[in-house]
Amino acid sequence: MKRALGLLLILFTTALFPTNSAATTTQQRILCFNEIGYCISGPILNYWEKNSGLAVFGYPIIEPRGATIENWSGTVQWFERNRLEDHGAEGVMSGRVGVQLLELNALPWQTLPQATDVPSLCRFFAETNHSLCEDFLHYWNRYGGLERFGYPISEPFTTTIDEWSGTVQYFERARMEYHPEHTPPHNVLLGRLGHEVYMRIKLVGPPREANGCYMLAGPLHQTVIAYHHLLGCPLFTSKQVVMPQPTSSRIMPMAVQPFEHGAMIWYNVLGFYTNSPGTIIVLFDSDQCRCEYQQYQDTWREGEPITIEDEPPQGFHKPMRGFGKIWSEHQEIRERLG
Repeated sequence: MKRALGLLLILFTTALFPTNSAATTTQQRILCFNEIGYCISGPILNYWEKNSGLAVFGYPIIEPRGATIENWSGTVQWFERNRLEDHGAEGVMSGRVGVQLLELNALPWQTLPQATDVPSLCRFFAETNHSLCEDFLHYWNRYGGLERFGYPISEPFTTTIDEWSGTVQYFERARMEYHPEHTPPHNVLLGRLGHEVYMRIKLVGPPREANGCYMLAGPLHQTVIAYHHLLGCPLFTSKQVVMPQPTSSRIMPMAVQPFEHGAMIWYNVLGFYTNSPGTIIVLFDSDQCRCEYQQYQDTWREGEPITIEDEPPQGFHKPMRGFGKIWSEHQEIRERLG
């Protein structure tokens, strides 16, 4: 009886105070990067390592945190090229950042041109009506296929990202970029979608105005709010407005200059990389309302001098470029805008 009681006491004590070897086996692994100050651990680390780690996902750009995404809530961690989501018993999944970035750019993937006349060596996906060909197909197969990248949601097309121009293709969970200057298999790289989407959300955030308009940068935001009844709201919250053109990923640049009694807005729906003229909208204030505007084609060309002889009072500035040309050539606009 005493022997049995002693054995039970030993077992009970061991359960309360596990040995060092037991504690070691249950300790969570952590991988930290001194270069950036963030760490990866647990199931997200396991998934990161299993799926080629740094080469595919890049470095973590924030610590793990709770989030609600597409009606799901859980722990996520953002990386340079993706967002990893811990779905508990279902495992870790890559976030649908490809879909999300296109939506943020007002280009839902359903509106993009679909595949026609798919070559025999390519793979066609009826689920999205898009094809996948070499060298993107080889990369897709090599680094995780459908589970890792999802379905293609665009055909390959040429675009400019930062200072690089080339061929890209969007997937549910990635953007592949073709770099012919590199030898295979390094001629296909993944875009930094994790960083792009995270920074877009972090810097812009949700609507913060009573009229429902998104916050924009400085004078552009003030002008949109002041003339909301004429302009409407911006499509989304970005300093660069992407037009919802199903056959284009061009960015629509904009500029604004406030005046004493109104404002001018310049934009070009064909994007930065074109010689086509932009459009200038002149918005007027009056004693009764801000309810009148005029629209002009921007005929100013780079290097063309603008002559404005009179110096403005202290605290005011001469309008420049296309704004200055319209202001100098139209006396009525000068008198009304100030």
